[in-house]
Amino acid sequence: KIQGLQLRLLADFNSQEELLEAAKHFEDFYEEIFREFSRYGEILDILVADNIGDHMIGNVYVKFATEEQAEACFKDKNGKYYDNN
Repeated sequence: KIQGLQLRLLADFNSQEELLEAAKHFEDFYEEIFREFSRYGEILDILVADNIGDHMIGNVYVKFATEEQAEACFKDKNGKYYDNN
């Protein structure tokens, strides 16, 4: 199931160059998100989910090592949006 999804997504790119550019963009995004959230504590897992809607492009879910770390992040980040700047 996952492999089929990956193949479908790969088919959406017109060239290998376009695919590599998208991969680089995602790596940069992921690195920035990791640096930002790691300020709150040890990260156990990060999930990036894509949305189809125009007003919200996606969500990021972060699992921290402790509830205290998660709570500190929640208090600071809840309701904030990433604007790629």
